[in-house]
Amino acid sequence: HAFTFSFRHSMDAIQLEALETGRPRSLFRSPYVLRSPWRSQLRRFLRPVLLFFLLPFIGTAWLGRRKEETREIAEERPVVDVDFVELEVPGPAVRFQIHKLYFPLAPPVAHWMNKSDLKFSSSIETPLAIPPRIHVVIKGEPLQIGNVTAKGIHTILELPENVDPRACKVAVIVASADIGSEPSGGAFPTRALLLVCQVQQSAKDSLQNSSRLLLQKGPLRWLLVPWLVLLLPLIVGSAMGPMALLGGAALTLASIACLSFLIAILIVILQRRCLHCTRKYRRLWRLRRLQRRPSQIDAAFGDSGPCCICLGDADSRDALIALLPCRHALHATCYSSWVSADAYPSSSLICPVCRCRADSIGKLSPTTTT
Repeated sequence: HAFTFSFRHSMDAIQLEALETGRPRSLFRSPYVLRSPWRSQLRRFLRPVLLFFLLPFIGTAWLGRRKEETREIAEERPVVDVDFVELEVPGPAVRFQIHKLYFPLAPPVAHWMNKSDLKFSSSIETPLAIPPRIHVVIKGEPLQIGNVTAKGIHTILELPENVDPRACKVAVIVASADIGSEPSGGAFPTRALLLVCQVQQSAKDSLQNSSRLLLQKGPLRWLLVPWLVLLLPLIVGSAMGPMALLGGAALTLASIACLSFLIAILIVILQRRCLHCTRKYRRLWRLRRLQRRPSQIDAAFGDSGPCCICLGDADSRDALIALLPCRHALHATCYSSWVSADAYPSSSLICPVCRCRADSIGKLSPTTTT
């Protein structure tokens, strides 16, 4: 009853009742008793207002925390899409080819490519609405990019215009790049993708390139003329289509076969001519060497008769020589002309009468008569 009595009386009566009963004062500290009526009304009014304004902030913070917890969960994928940046290829340009160099834009991908044993594959996509492109998949050790763990990367390389997609090749090389991703700055060696494409040429372009080669100054262009003439059907056919390419290849092979046959005939003729000249000059050299050291003889066969080559009489014995050991006499000038003739029958010095080999030259004595 004392607790009920405290609700019906004032604050002083409640405190007095607590003293008379001897109960702890803390039992009568009710918020409805200790606070004034206007404070209670103010609190009842401010509570929904505060909840109305604070509830959106509390909900936003809770949702953000839930998103962060979701992001912290690692996601595993077979490959992850990355971007590559195209850099300029140093060095002179290659005729009829386009070279493009691609470097990874993200530094973690660049470090992963440098440290991993890579296995890459490429496939060509030829859509109707957009230019053809190449899909490149590179696999290696697990790669961590943000909250995504992948075993490889995937990128798309756009092909330039006027190229044959089937002739394009992709390779992984080591090159020096300066893309500003390293904190130290400057060029650093890293692995990159090299794209090599073959430029498609029309018949007009092929003819222009051939004429440009012919108009170059220097002696080298005269060596290129026969080859350009032989390859002209193949060059023109390669730009016109498959059937024209096949016909041009056939004409080129036939031309090469005919030219090879003619070159073989010329080589055989030149070889025989060189062999013939070599033998002739060797015989003349041997004849002059024997004439410098002749042997003195007193008589020879036919020294008083006509020459066996020109059938003319000798004016003096000094104009005659004798071939040893057969001792047939003849004019020295006639024998030298016969030895240097193209129709000479042997490769060594022989006698025109008996066909015996001449080992030395004999000189007739002027005082001796036969």
